[in-house]
Amino acid sequence: MLQARRGAWPNSIVLANVLVWQFVLGDVGETTKMFLDDMSLHFDESTTYPDFLYEELSNCMAKWGVEQLEETQDAAFQKFYDYYLSGGSRGDAWGGREEDFLESKLNKSALFGTTYRTYEVQEPCNYVSNVGFYRSAIRVCDYKTWNIPVSDQIALMQTFITTGTSSCWFHGSMTNAGQQFDAHMVAILINNAYQILIRGTGTNSTILWTVGQDIEPIPFPELVTDITYMPLNYGVPEWIPFLLELQMQRSINLIIVALLAFGCYAFLPSSICDCLVQDVIAPELLNEVETDFFVNQYIPELNMLIETQDFPLPLLQGGPLFIKLMGVAIAFIWAFVFQKEQLPVPCLEGDFFNLTALGAIKSPLVDFLASLLHGVHNTDDRGFFDPRRGHPYPGSEFCNKQSPHALYHERAADAVFELYAVADEVEQLFIQRSNHRRKL
Repeated sequence: MLQARRGAWPNSIVLANVLVWQFVLGDVGETTKMFLDDMSLHFDESTTYPDFLYEELSNCMAKWGVEQLEETQDAAFQKFYDYYLSGGSRGDAWGGREEDFLESKLNKSALFGTTYRTYEVQEPCNYVSNVGFYRSAIRVCDYKTWNIPVSDQIALMQTFITTGTSSCWFHGSMTNAGQQFDAHMVAILINNAYQILIRGTGTNSTILWTVGQDIEPIPFPELVTDITYMPLNYGVPEWIPFLLELQMQRSINLIIVALLAFGCYAFLPSSICDCLVQDVIAPELLNEVETDFFVNQYIPELNMLIETQDFPLPLLQGGPLFIKLMGVAIAFIWAFVFQKEQLPVPCLEGDFFNLTALGAIKSPLVDFLASLLHGVHNTDDRGFFDPRRGHPYPGSEFCNKQSPHALYHERAADAVFELYAVADEVEQLFIQRSNHRRKL
C-alpha cells in the first residue's frame, strides 16, 4: 500500500491526472463505479468492485424513477477529485483538518487510483468502509414490508447513499467542506427515525418535531433531497453556506437524546425514564445550552404528549416492539463503542486497539443476538457467515481489525436500517391507537 505525507504529491502527477481525467468520464454512474473500483484495487490489486453489486446499487437508485440521483453521486466524486487537484480551497486545504481518528494520528494517507489518475486519501479504511451505507440503501429498496409511503422509502434510500458519499468526502479529504457534509448527513440519519416516530403521534408541537427553537418543521424527505443534490447543484466552496442555511437541528447528540427520551417514555414508566434520560443520559451527552433546552422546553412538551397518548403503552401492545427496540439498541451500542475510538471503561482504554480486532471477530455474534431480538429481515443475502456475496466493503477484513471507526461505519449502516424498520412498525401502532381513540 502506498504511503505518503499530506501534500507530498509531485506536480507532474497532478498534471497527468488533469490530462487523463478529461478522457475517463463517460456514461452515468461510470465515475462512481470508477471510485469503487479504486477502493477495491487499493486493497486487492487484481479485483475491481463487483459489477453485479454496482448494478444492484444503480437499479436501487433508479427504482422509483428519481431523476439525476446517479448523476449527483458522480458529481460528488468528480468534485472530490477536482478538490484534491486544486489542493482544496482558500482556508480549506486538502488534508488540513486535524482529527482524533487513529488513521489520522498514524498518518495513514495513501494514493488511490490508477497510474495516471491518482489522488490522496487521508484515511483509507475510514474512507472505503462507507460502502457499507450503499449496501444499506439496497436493503431499503429490497425490503418488502414497509408501511411508510414511497416518498419516505425514497428518502431513506437517498439518505444511505448520500451518507456514504459524504463520509467518503470527509475521511478522504479531511477538509471543512467534507466534515460539514458528513456531519449534516449523520444528523439526518438519526432525524429520519425520530421524525417517523413522532409523526405517528400526530403532534403539532414544533419543539417536538424539530428538537429545537425557531426551526421550521420540514419533513425529512425534503431535507434529505436538498442535501442529496447539493453536489450536483453547487460548487464545493458553496457547500458550507448552503448547509448552514438548512432548517434542521444540527446537534447529533440532542437528536439522539430526544429519540431515546421519546422511546423510553412511550414504553416504560415515567419514573424510570426521568432517572434514565434526565439524570443519566442527558447530562452525559449534552452541553449546558442543550441541557437547558432539553429540560426546560423539550421535556414539558413531551410530558403533554405523554398525557394525550396515554403512554406508556400497555404491555401486550408495547412489549413486542420494546423487545425489537432493544435489539436495535444492542446493535447501536456495539457500533458506537467504535465510533469515537475509545472505550467508556478507563481501565481498558490502553488496550482498546487490541480489542478492536476482537470486536471485528465478535461482531457476527453481536449481530446475531441483535437480529434475534429485532427480527428485521436481512435482504442482503451475504449475512455475516455467508461469503457468497463478498465482504461488506472493500478491504473490510483488513480495516475492521485496524481502524475502529471503519468497523463503526459497517455496524452503524446496518443498525440505522434496522432502526428505520422498527420505527416504521412503531409508527403504525401509534396510528392505529389514534384511529381507535377517534372511534370511541
